[in-house]
Amino acid sequence: MDVSACPHTPGESVDAGPAPSLRPGVLRYRGFRRAQGPPCRHLEVPAGAVSLLLLTEGELLLGPPDTPGPLAAHTAVACGMRTSGLAVEHRGPVAGVEVTLTPWCAYTLFGGHPLARLGRGPLDLAELIGPRAAALRERLAEASGPPARFAVLDRTLAELLTAGPPPAPPVVRAWRGLHASAGGAPIPQLAHEVGWCQSQLERRFREQVGLTPKGCARVIRLRNALRLLRGGLPGAELAAAAGFHDQSHLSREFKSMTGTTLGRYLAAAGS
Repeated sequence: MDVSACPHTPGESVDAGPAPSLRPGVLRYRGFRRAQGPPCRHLEVPAGAVSLLLLTEGELLLGPPDTPGPLAAHTAVACGMRTSGLAVEHRGPVAGVEVTLTPWCAYTLFGGHPLARLGRGPLDLAELIGPRAAALRERLAEASGPPARFAVLDRTLAELLTAGPPPAPPVVRAWRGLHASAGGAPIPQLAHEVGWCQSQLERRFREQVGLTPKGCARVIRLRNALRLLRGGLPGAELAAAAGFHDQSHLSREFKSMTGTTLGRYLAAAGS
């Protein structure tokens, strides 16, 4: 999740990898700080991973882009895979860390809580790991600088992952198959390859990933299209390279999954 997506508000971020023992489930750490500035809201496209946001200063407001009233405020929140956009807003200085991890790793980290709950929207981290969420925020706030905070994350995540139930190996294999095919692998074929029927694969994906395999494939293709577009691939080639039937198919999917057009999104993002 890009907390720094508001171009008129200065800020800084520091990326780091987790301890080797936490890979490949835990993907990345990022420390961030945004200075005081005018209220800023931006659209996050559907996420291809689970993000934990732990703030040591300020708060983030999150919710559906079409929320008529105020967005919900959070200081420690989990955002999962979803097939819809997410509005992110901050109204003052914010600082903290973000942890990006695979959904099946999040399933273990959260003690086996079904990730389908995260597919419906962000959840306070306390709903998933209890009072350990507040304790983790306190330890992060006491740490001096990003390296010390990342070390706190290494220790805490290792403890949570050791205590939680492992994901089902067929879920992990199917997840990797979807990514290896850029979201193009037929779902019946994936189910056959991992030794499950399609309905069983779908049920376990909802539990341990948060979406069905079809929903995951849609997100993977959409994010792949954005990556290729930002990499300079011409629009005429983009749709086919990202696994869409044509440009119209890509446009419809983007509008369906974000509530806006691709052109408007890129213009707002400053692309």
